[in-house]
Amino acid sequence: MENPRKTKPCPFCGEMILADAVKCRYCKEFLTEDEDSLPVSHHVGGLRRPIRPAPSETPAAQKTDSGPACTTPMRVVPSLWGMAGTFLSGLLIAAVGIALMIPFEKYLGEQTAAQESVRLACKAAHWAGALFVVVALMKILYKALYLKSILYQITPDRIEWNRGVFNRKVDNLDMFRVIDIKLHRSLLDCLLGIGKVTLMTQDKTDPVFEFEKVRRPRELYDYIKSASLVADRKHGVVHLE
Repeated sequence: MENPRKTKPCPFCGEMILADAVKCRYCKEFLTEDEDSLPVSHHVGGLRRPIRPAPSETPAAQKTDSGPACTTPMRVVPSLWGMAGTFLSGLLIAAVGIALMIPFEKYLGEQTAAQESVRLACKAAHWAGALFVVVALMKILYKALYLKSILYQITPDRIEWNRGVFNRKVDNLDMFRVIDIKLHRSLLDCLLGIGKVTLMTQDKTDPVFEFEKVRRPRELYDYIKSASLVADRKHGVVHLE
């Protein structure tokens, strides 16, 4: 009497099939995998789709505990309100110059004004006053041109800035090198809606990097804080105090 052929359960549907079967006659699955490994269905192989990250893991929705998403590049320019101190000091110097340009000889009397020493002193005072006014105007103008020449371009990976009136300088700072960030606003800054953001970094060229006073400094602070945390996790950086 002929021995019956050995059987085994199908790893996919559980029906009894021949032990040496290559394909299950019930579920039509191929049985070519190693017996010690987990069965893999061949029917879904062509329908398999790439696994998409969860919405919370996508770059567009990356958030940290310290602030909102920071994927859109940010362009920042200093505010001209940041030169309020320079403007006031320039006005003070100009006021002194205008005071020196007043013709005091008219109030000294004819005999005193006719003296050579007095006349030379008044002339020197007039020239000094004119020089003071020119210096004040040039100081204010140079500060305005300097601020307008600065452009900060911030991305989640780095900070790039252009500056310089006569000699342009372009430099960048990797976001993962940022150790600490500070926001400083005086009473006048709060009234004008500006502020200064300072970064403590591991960059040898710019260990302390300061943004010139910009508008909406809190937005810049939150952006860099979030971006630096994401960059640290991305590069596996741990800052030791």
